[in-house]
Amino acid sequence: MDNTLLIEVGTEELPPTSVSVLSLSFGESISSQLTSLGFTLGQIRTYGSPRRLAVTIDQVSSSQPDREVTRKGPSLTTAFDPSGNPTKAAEGFAKSCGAEIDALIRIENGGEEWLAYTSKVEKQTIFDLVAKVVENSLLNLPLSRRMRWGDSEVEFIRPLKWVTIIYGQKEAKGTVLGVDVGRNTYGHRFMGTNPILLNSAGEYCEKLLANYVVADFEDRKEIIVRQIEEIATSLNATPIMEQNLLTEVCALVEWPNAILGTFDRKFLHLPEEVVISSMQDHQKYFPLRDSDNGLSNAFITVANVE
Repeated sequence: MDNTLLIEVGTEELPPTSVSVLSLSFGESISSQLTSLGFTLGQIRTYGSPRRLAVTIDQVSSSQPDREVTRKGPSLTTAFDPSGNPTKAAEGFAKSCGAEIDALIRIENGGEEWLAYTSKVEKQTIFDLVAKVVENSLLNLPLSRRMRWGDSEVEFIRPLKWVTIIYGQKEAKGTVLGVDVGRNTYGHRFMGTNPILLNSAGEYCEKLLANYVVADFEDRKEIIVRQIEEIATSLNATPIMEQNLLTEVCALVEWPNAILGTFDRKFLHLPEEVVISSMQDHQKYFPLRDSDNGLSNAFITVANVE
């Protein structure tokens, strides 16, 4: 039986320049591990916001198939003496496999023969393995810096607040980096009703949206661009939307609301590059050009509340 799998990790506010990259890396790691473990997967979607990294995967198989695993041992020249008797290397390999010498097989690899042992591995369910998969993914994310919090030895880019894992309508059990797995998510820090109980994995985006969180990174970016363009058009102006700034601002908000602001016109006597740099790099503002292509004393910023 296949169901949708939801994985969400809630954190303190993530560094805005990292959210997009971490979101994609998290999704890739989850899907790669599950595939290598033998699970079948459908469509994968990744989500990222200031306070969460999440993945949903459609049509995930409920368990692995039964598998055979072959373990390679010593070469035959090492495993047997000139008289054909097993050496300590062969005996030690057989013992480590829980098998007799006669149960070992011979395989060829690199032009040489080796002892090996093939065993059957019983299938495990998604609930047996998913929490460990999530923890491994978090530990192997490309993080430039890690931190510890409280009295824990756990290290991550920011303190973990919650972990949500739901397969179909059933939550997983276990812990991830010391945090118990549950079925609650959390909406907007100020405007949402928290916590939010998820009855199924499929409710994720809908319930977050009702609690002032646009979970999808690209959806938020489209909203920000549309709002900026609407305000600029009303002023007969053209926004300067540098892509790195747009990505960073998208990672700073969960419920974007573009706001028009102005500054004293006397600052337009400064070199244009100075004014633009100050707005973009320090204030995270989007500058505007007027109908004559000159720099305007108006700008647009994006708030995280209505």
